[in-house]
Amino acid sequence: MASGTLITKFIDGAIVGRTYFSGMNNFLLRPEGVFAEQAAYPWLYPHIVPENGLPKPLAINKWAQPIKISFGMPNDLKRFDQNSGSRRVTLSLEKRDGEWNGFYYELNDSIRDIRSYGGFPLVEDEIKVFAEAASPIIDLPVSYLSPGQETKDDYGNIRINLFKDDVLAASKVNGGTHPGLFKRDNRPKPSFFGIRFGINGPPPPSDYPEIEPILNTRTTFQNFSRHVEGYFLSNEKNEIQMAVCYIWEGHKPEILRGLIRECLLRSMGFPGLTNRGFKEISLLGEWNQQNGNGPKPEYLEYFSQPFALTEKDRRFLELLYSESIQPGMDYIALYKTLENLQK
Repeated sequence: MASGTLITKFIDGAIVGRTYFSGMNNFLLRPEGVFAEQAAYPWLYPHIVPENGLPKPLAINKWAQPIKISFGMPNDLKRFDQNSGSRRVTLSLEKRDGEWNGFYYELNDSIRDIRSYGGFPLVEDEIKVFAEAASPIIDLPVSYLSPGQETKDDYGNIRINLFKDDVLAASKVNGGTHPGLFKRDNRPKPSFFGIRFGINGPPPPSDYPEIEPILNTRTTFQNFSRHVEGYFLSNEKNEIQMAVCYIWEGHKPEILRGLIRECLLRSMGFPGLTNRGFKEISLLGEWNQQNGNGPKPEYLEYFSQPFALTEKDRRFLELLYSESIQPGMDYIALYKTLENLQK
């Protein structure tokens, strides 16, 4: 591949525009109208109330701290000081003036149940091998925190949400695979969402995707069908602080491997799609094709084997985590830097 093409494809994968959300629930988008306890949600608070400013749009995002890969969300998304009961919630927000007494969202199965999932051993193996392969390339510690290892002061910052929903296994639309197999948009809500809220004030949004806009620092992975759903959260310096992926665990092994690998690589700072029109194997490309019998990975042999970074993806990681490329770099500065590196 020519040097100019490599540069362009790298930039396409590493820089995408950021969408700032608005809508009916505008009160959620104003930090002064929402109360989130910093002590109870230390991983969430800086991204709801970014006191030091927002990350730059159309700029490089990359990790500058050790990476720990875990399942679910921290503390099953309960408050860190909430230890009673087995309620599964994403978060509890309260208006400062006390107009309503909080609301809760059921998001995913409890972290403590995840070892029973049929896809868990495969996914765990993929994580361990990725951590070992990525750490020397990005020159940062990358490790795996298994369920039960996390504490308030030591929790994962790449979060893989595996969903177990047998209803989806039989869901078909016009003879094809139900889109809910890959995205949350069309998941059967009666079996997935649970909502509880106070008796005062307006009702909360209807599901979790409507509350995610309060994460003001979010960069979403490009939302192509049959590809992983997720996003990462950065600070004002465009240093990635956390990444989140959503994956149904009932996929065929080769598709599950592909989604996990794509999740982990995109979480490094590649939200975009890099290689349309090229046949090089890449987890950032259109690897999951559709045929008459449902999804079929284009690189079936690769996804049938234990994890190994492809040559192209390794090169992209090396470029992104080279000392010459800094978080917050815009398109023009990045292009000039890449040209110099390719000489």
